[in-house]
Amino acid sequence: MAIRTRSDILVLDSNAEEKNATPHQASAKRKWLLRGLKVAVFLVVVWFIGDTMRTGINDLWNSRQPLEFHAGWLSLAGVLYFVGMMPCAVFWHRILWALGQRPTFFESLRAYHIGHLGKYVPGKALVVVLRSSLVKGPRVDPAIAAASVFLETFTMMAVGAGL
Repeated sequence: MAIRTRSDILVLDSNAEEKNATPHQASAKRKWLLRGLKVAVFLVVVWFIGDTMRTGINDLWNSRQPLEFHAGWLSLAGVLYFVGMMPCAVFWHRILWALGQRPTFFESLRAYHIGHLGKYVPGKALVVVLRSSLVKGPRVDPAIAAASVFLETFTMMAVGAGL
């Protein structure tokens, strides 16, 4: 941070080091900051998923009901959940294309399903962050991707209200 004076006004310039840095240094610094942010988001998601699981397991143990887990049924449930969410993922992919974005189907599918992990963080805002960051690239504007998440969510809510 550098302090400069302009006439009689004192100006505090927080970007002075970045302005004096070479383009390579500034780019490397941004890259590390972005990586750090991604790791932080990942750790927050893992923390809240773990907290949700701890709470659920404690509730199960406190209910005093006998628990039996069968790998086959759990696997089938996971597959059916994935298949059941496919129409919603396809709908979101089509929204992106309708808004002029061009993610591949796999990119949309991956972002949609991984984005559901953001629901375990209070406020659920990480759903938007995860989905839009996972599809952004040269063919997808992250701001439009974020708006498409809201469009998809509001559409699903309207469908649910209509049922």
